[in-house]
Amino acid sequence: MLRKRTGVKTYPVSGGCVTERDKTQLKFGEFSWLQNMRGDHPGLRQRKGCNQLHTTAITGTPGIVNMYQYRSVRGAEQKLFAQLDNDDLWAQDTTNLKIPDKRTGAFGSLTHTGSSGSIPASFSNVKDHMLYSNGIDQHQVYCGDSSLVDKFIVFDGGAAPAAIPDNGRDYSLEVRDTVDATKVAILDSLNTYAAFECIFIKTKVPANSLTFDVSAANGTASVISVWYWNGTAWTEASAGFSDGTTSGGATLAIDGAITWTSPGSAEQEKYMYGTNGFWYQLRVTVQLDAEVEIASVKFNDTAPHPLRNIWDGVDVYGVEAQVYVNADTAYEIYGAAAVDVGDLTTSDIIYFAAASKIEGIYVSPGSLPNVATAPAFTISYWNGTAWVSVGTVVDGTNGLQNAGWLTFPRQDAQTRELNTSKYQAYWYKIVLDAAVDADVTLAMSYMPYYDVSDFGSSGKTNAVWKDRACYSFDQYGPYVYVSKTGAPLVLNGSDYGILRAGDGRYNPIKAQRNFVNELMVWQEEIGSEGGCVTIFEGYSPTTFGKLVLSSEIGTMNAKSVVVVDGVMTRTRTESRIKTIAFFLSRVGVCSTDGRTIHIVSNDIRNYFDPQQDECINIAYKDKMWIGYDSAEEVVRIGLVTGSSTTCNTFPVFDVVDGTWSFDTPAQDMLCMAEVSADSGATESNVGTVQLGGGDDDGFIYRLNNGVNDYNGSVETAIDTYIDIEVNVDGEYFVTDEMAMRVKAQTAGDLDLTFYKNGVQVGTKSISMIAGATNETSRRHRFYLNITAHHITIRIQNDTIDEPLAIYDVGIGTKIWEGA
Repeated sequence: MLRKRTGVKTYPVSGGCVTERDKTQLKFGEFSWLQNMRGDHPGLRQRKGCNQLHTTAITGTPGIVNMYQYRSVRGAEQKLFAQLDNDDLWAQDTTNLKIPDKRTGAFGSLTHTGSSGSIPASFSNVKDHMLYSNGIDQHQVYCGDSSLVDKFIVFDGGAAPAAIPDNGRDYSLEVRDTVDATKVAILDSLNTYAAFECIFIKTKVPANSLTFDVSAANGTASVISVWYWNGTAWTEASAGFSDGTTSGGATLAIDGAITWTSPGSAEQEKYMYGTNGFWYQLRVTVQLDAEVEIASVKFNDTAPHPLRNIWDGVDVYGVEAQVYVNADTAYEIYGAAAVDVGDLTTSDIIYFAAASKIEGIYVSPGSLPNVATAPAFTISYWNGTAWVSVGTVVDGTNGLQNAGWLTFPRQDAQTRELNTSKYQAYWYKIVLDAAVDADVTLAMSYMPYYDVSDFGSSGKTNAVWKDRACYSFDQYGPYVYVSKTGAPLVLNGSDYGILRAGDGRYNPIKAQRNFVNELMVWQEEIGSEGGCVTIFEGYSPTTFGKLVLSSEIGTMNAKSVVVVDGVMTRTRTESRIKTIAFFLSRVGVCSTDGRTIHIVSNDIRNYFDPQQDECINIAYKDKMWIGYDSAEEVVRIGLVTGSSTTCNTFPVFDVVDGTWSFDTPAQDMLCMAEVSADSGATESNVGTVQLGGGDDDGFIYRLNNGVNDYNGSVETAIDTYIDIEVNVDGEYFVTDEMAMRVKAQTAGDLDLTFYKNGVQVGTKSISMIAGATNETSRRHRFYLNITAHHITIRIQNDTIDEPLAIYDVGIGTKIWEGA
């Protein structure tokens, strides 16, 4: 006997699929598979396709491992960077990226040649510095093609500039102001270096080009040259030199760029005018016109530079000083702020201790300077076995008659203990060639220099937090090095900090992210204990503190974490909009609000269950990825599952209703990124564009574009379908009727395939074409009459080039009583 179980009333189609349970165990109407569809809440529609961003594959058809769009706000520059699986970094200007336009030719050009063995890179941007860390090379810093210079000073003295100049007209604000045309740097009658005149320009990183916007042109024939600091002296940048501001033999006559070949590591930072950085000296051969003005100056950084640890410019007091008085054969020990050197003779010695290697000592004699014969200084350092001269000492104190710097070349100094000191320090030996007046007391501080390789030779990850750069290195796995505020090349001084992630284990850091007002750090999952997730809070290095969110869960790589703003979260009593971090772990897809961690992949847990053939292959953890598609409000994921060696399974998590589906792109993707773009000819207010990186085909793809997918230049239809499971608690039943409503199309059919306990028993095709002109939907109702205890109904789009949208589905059943 039959009795009615369900009517044929239609219900809005919504939700996702469940793959972790056998389909015979799913509830009536649940989906066992949802492929290439997106939710409209309610309703389901076919996802959009993907198309090429460029028409020609990158040479060698590499895989696109990771992508990032650099944006220079002050320089109004945009570049899309693509990390390739051959370890190189390519870039293309995206200032005028339009949709749906396709770039003709191959993508961009090589901008950095990476070392073999790179991992998915971290990218960040702080104050127009792009940070790039590929896990094998030192961290890289890039400032773009048109960043504004930091300093612009016109020197006009009675003698050549001192080692640390103390005079000059500062036009830095004027050349950095690109809005007010009245603010200019004045180079009227700028004379030659022989006449003790020149220009000093400072940049954030080593430059190889300076671009001048000339507002009042020079007309006198004169040649300009650029000089950089090599650590000992100013050196002319003659290799590859070209002056694009020249017209009729006169430099600074037109807008243009002065370029040269960067000397690389031969160039060193220099302390001048109260700031430390990369300084350039510009000299002219003939005095310029009576009126020459520069509106702005930008520098070019055509390729990333290895990270350097630049001194913050604040002199550091010495650890202590010891004065050896030869007549007494005894040491006098002083704090570095007050060292009594009165009546010292040429046979006496000042020993000065520093915590770092140094290239200068600041000496202030206070109110009682030396007024007798000005002594010259001989300074030596300890090289591990003997005292060795530092070389030429430039005396800015005029023989201790005034406060000033004693500067000298860098050295390979080694630490040691001295006399009664029982600590290791860098000791410097100072000998004077003339006696010093009585009652002279010195305050002594120093100019340190640092080697970033002390932290490690490979940059693993980076992030930006509170206007600071945060780095991890290979040498000390769980440590995060936090730069000075707004100075990503300064890892020293009182505004610099070191954080230790995790619970004490040395698991390497795999990813860092700025999370609302905090820094979230993920460590690698190793062994049975797994990894860690740590969140850091605070306002400065002295107030930074940490909270370990998990001592078991970690993540896989730098592209396996994404932070999503505006996620609606619900509890039994309330709904809230939160910022959520989603990330991949070997135990599943996780989410955290910064206080607790949840596994959101229970419905597809079979892909993270080692007992299942389709489980992820953790040996290829560096290939797996996660990204947020803001256009569809979904998290897209690439997993390496089963026996595959590359991403072959692509789950999609709908953050609106917390459900899962799967994509089957024609080309396997290794990453995704969102970039900003200008409006195209046929689409306005595009704003954000989603991109995907192809696997081993040399193409970047525009996601959410068109109806079909592309694999290289081959167009492929998107196979879209839903598998609906019909179970009635294990009872035998008869499917009575089925009804469904779809969006009306200009062409196309839906194929329905019916499976009785896994065996196909019938098909049906229904039209998606409107029944009458201007109708927006098409409804069908029909009889099925299939008897079974489990039925699967597959609803599939059978027409290439036609989208699909399903609004409602209804299935009527009757149960066989007693069967």
